Amino acid sequence: MFEGTYDIYAGKWGYVTNQVANINLQDDTSGIVIELAEGYYDDFIFDFNWSVNSTASTGIWEKGDPIGTFYNSAPSNPEDDIQTDYGKEACVTGNGGGNVGDDDIDDGVTTLTSPVFDLSNYNNPEISYHRWFFNDAGGSPPNDSLEVSISNGNTTVTVETIDADSVLGQWRFNEFRVSDYINPTANMQIIYEANDDPADGHLVEAAVDVFQVTDSVATNTAPVAGLNANPKTVCRGDTVNFFDSSTNGPTSWDWSFPGGTPSSSNAEAPQVVYTSAGTYDVTLIATNSYGSDTITKNSFITVDTM
Repeated sequence: MFEGTYDIYAGKWGYVTNQVANINLQDDTSGIVIELAEGYYDDFIFDFNWSVNSTASTGIWEKGDPIGTFYNSAPSNPEDDIQTDYGKEACVTGNGGGNVGDDDIDDGVTTLTSPVFDLSNYNNPEISYHRWFFNDAGGSPPNDSLEVSISNGNTTVTVETIDADSVLGQWRFNEFRVSDYINPTANMQIIYEANDDPADGHLVEAAVDVFQVTDSVATNTAPVAGLNANPKTVCRGDTVNFFDSSTNGPTSWDWSFPGGTPSSSNAEAPQVVYTSAGTYDVTLIATNSYGSDTITKNSFITVDTM
């Protein structure tokens, strides 16, 4: 490596990826520590060895920076990953770019399966992820799908099926409580199966990003507020992506961004621009039907003079 300023990321399956930003590395730099909380998280900045099996001829699941394709001006393959995570990567079904039909799923099924994760010590595990699906064109009504399943090593059940009647060509968030579908064990896996019926020749694209397991200790309590941002250090005029990391299921959010534009928001994951150099506090009030909780992170955002 060359001396200079770097963002450094650390991650491992069974832990939550973390970052230290704008670290100035010199030949005498030592003692950089990046703490990782235990848990399961994957935004695909690292390769945690998800497995892929396919009968399709093209459009096989792969990890990479998504290359957008378009059908009649509508996005088919995504052009970007989820902007609030680390890095630019996601898992997509073919990522060759070019014409819309060059690397979509053709004539079969492509299946993406996570590494095994252990939920035996979780109280009330919940799984969340963002997924993308597109299905259009062809000489007949689109009839393909993306099926999401969960396995505990003995049984596999379907969590959701996304088809052409769903919202197409957008990142969509899904979250579910594992025990609503299957008994949690030490041998869990999540499975994403996207298919193209060989007889009909439709365009089919799918993608997955930001897989995470959380543990909700109680479902009838007020949130414990938490927040994060990426990046935390920016130049003037740059955008900061904020996201909620509260527990116990908040349903509404009240953000305050002194010095930012906008200065407040009720979005779950707002974007804020800072135009003046300095350090800035951020406050979030997370609320559900059982109450609310407030967190303030002082000097959380640094805006450089450049």
